[in-house]
Amino acid sequence: MLSIQEMVAKTEQQRRLVESYMDDEGGFHPQEASIFADQKASDYYELKQSIHNTPLREFLAKSGTTGIMGAAYLVPDKVHDILLTEAATTDLVPLISRAIVTEWRGGDLKIDVADRALYGQFNTKGGGEAPYAGIDVMQPTLSPTTFTRNLGLTDDLVDSAAFDLMEVYIQECARQLTERGNELALTVLKTATDGWGTVVGGLSGDANETKWTGATTFGVDDATHAKSIVKLLTDQRWIPDTMIVTTEAWEESILATFIGHVEVAGGAAGDYGMPTTAFPTLKTGDVTAGFDAKISVPALDIKFSNNAALHATYPTDQTTMSDCVTIIFNRANALLTGRKRWMRIDNYADPRQGLVGAVVSCRQDSVTLHDNCIGVITET
Repeated sequence: MLSIQEMVAKTEQQRRLVESYMDDEGGFHPQEASIFADQKASDYYELKQSIHNTPLREFLAKSGTTGIMGAAYLVPDKVHDILLTEAATTDLVPLISRAIVTEWRGGDLKIDVADRALYGQFNTKGGGEAPYAGIDVMQPTLSPTTFTRNLGLTDDLVDSAAFDLMEVYIQECARQLTERGNELALTVLKTATDGWGTVVGGLSGDANETKWTGATTFGVDDATHAKSIVKLLTDQRWIPDTMIVTTEAWEESILATFIGHVEVAGGAAGDYGMPTTAFPTLKTGDVTAGFDAKISVPALDIKFSNNAALHATYPTDQTTMSDCVTIIFNRANALLTGRKRWMRIDNYADPRQGLVGAVVSCRQDSVTLHDNCIGVITET
């Protein structure tokens, strides 16, 4: 790993560009200027690892008036690395999106989504002209919304050299911005109005309770629980592979009804036995990266989230999570997200003192592609 002095030595030209950009624009984003720009592959790797693994306090302590000349302009890339690293710990959007489109030119971006029903496969004789069937497209539009948060740093923190606490504040800023990005994406996913078809599902059959199955007899189900959503998506010729669920809905009562218990015939209410028919299993180990659990049949990757998009607004006492939303979908065909200037640092011209009052901004929008590969259960 490189020392601060070695990083400074390898970035003379790049630091000048960062300084010039920050002076002119009053902000920082590594796409516009960065110490990593135009580096040899070996130097790029060393710098990336060194910036990531060196604590912020080292950069701030050695970039003051008595520190290493030029070290201050390593700070913007370090702060941006903290933002991205912390955001990755809570960012649902890469997990639930077909792709994330970044940094296109211009403002809004139209997405062509073809109607899969109009695609065809044709037998073609050698040397013959390939037959053509026209396709119909819809054009949902990515129109990124900007949302921001102040870093929350103060002069007192800088003057007191509370550099470790400053890093915690930066991490918290990233978490809150990421949770807002999650909310925007989940809101689009659960409403699903952009693409082909219509979202399947409806209200839960039980007030403030979501079940895997509403069966009173094993193998029998009603039309509003998670097991039925899987069937409805199958009827649309999709293979559902993802479930986003609150821990409230999971505990009440998806987990309890998932295991396949049925009431013993003739027994007292609450007496249960096991069905003789095979039933799916739940895995909490060896699951898909980023997810929390997996149901084996059908193969559903499960992600727990208590994001605001997945339940009613809390009352003032914040003791009740109600009206929970559970989303089951095929994630290769459900959602596409656009992000521009993700975690840009604005109101930021001085790399060290300018952290006080700096604002982090994000731009994001999502669209659904095939609405009928998305199933939603909303509790009443």
